[in-house]
Amino acid sequence: MNTIDDYLDAAIINEKLRSDRALSVKLGLSPGSVNHFRTKKAWPSDNTMIKIASLANMDETEALLSLNIWRNMDGAAAPLYSRLMDKLKAAAMLGIAMFFIIAAFSGTSTPAHADQLHGVFNGIYYDK
Repeated sequence: MNTIDDYLDAAIINEKLRSDRALSVKLGLSPGSVNHFRTKKAWPSDNTMIKIASLANMDETEALLSLNIWRNMDGAAAPLYSRLMDKLKAAAMLGIAMFFIIAAFSGTSTPAHADQLHGVFNGIYYDK
């Protein structure tokens, strides 16, 4: 799991900013806000965390789950958020695996060709 510092560092690098202060300004926050996030004196709001993840080119859903884990580090909710994140990662991996399994059985060597795929949507068969 990434830390708040990982998100902040990636956002600064991706946006070619020079400092935490510049990132604070980019986020529309007071100049010392990002420093407070780093020192754990404060946590970003959900909306701010989404902006940080977006600037960092990182998954916004994972960022929100991580934020809630950090906020509840001493509470009973932290392990629940951790388990939720593990389940979401497992579901994503299963989805990726299923994509490749289906592609392998479709008889195509490159599953990226949409004109070779067949499917059923709302009981209507379509074929291109």
